[in-house]
Amino acid sequence: MKEKLLYELEYQVNELRKIKLNKIKYNNMSVKNLLDLGFDNCFIKINDNWFNLGYKDIDRHNNKIYYESNDFGSLNENQLNCMVKYLNHDLGDYNYLQVSVDLVNEEDSKYFFEV
Repeated sequence: MKEKLLYELEYQVNELRKIKLNKIKYNNMSVKNLLDLGFDNCFIKINDNWFNLGYKDIDRHNNKIYYESNDFGSLNENQLNCMVKYLNHDLGDYNYLQVSVDLVNEEDSKYFFEV
């Protein structure tokens, strides 16, 4: 088996990133669907402030799926069902793609600050 050159592998990774990124760039989607794409720590703009929207995590021991946020903790169904739209993206630590989004319906911000 011929070993691939690093730039060939990088090209493949970039093509896969582009496919995933285009899904959110050109379509509004729910927070759950966004996190299911597997971006590393998505960010959301709410009331002109930025928050860590989170990521999808899978506990490999029991195959349980979690949607976690550094700012909101475990995301609930109301939060996961909110529709978001693409704002921008950037490469984070270790070249992981991070996406920033905004709520489609501003009134949904109440779900992130429920008491």
